[in-house]
Amino acid sequence: MRARVGASGAFSQRGGRMTVGQPVELVDIPPFVKTFEAHPCLLSPSAAGIQLGAVGAVVKVLPVGDVAVRFTSRSLIVAEKLLRPLGDQVIPSS
Repeated sequence: MRARVGASGAFSQRGGRMTVGQPVELVDIPPFVKTFEAHPCLLSPSAAGIQLGAVGAVVKVLPVGDVAVRFTSRSLIVAEKLLRPLGDQVIPSS
């Protein structure tokens, strides 16, 4: 199934779901982000080390439109609507 991308470049809520390993780009910065760790915590985007346009790979698809994304600095839980897909290639997990 192919994901539908809206005018803003973000995934449509009714469109397809992201897949594990899919590369994505952050198109909007949330006020806070939650880490995807054994002991999660809330961080500001600057403390989490992410900026607008940050590129990462989907680690896990979560319920209610959230996904865990591995960025350069760490893995974070991000709302699907804040992400834009980068092609159809899949980044293998290491």
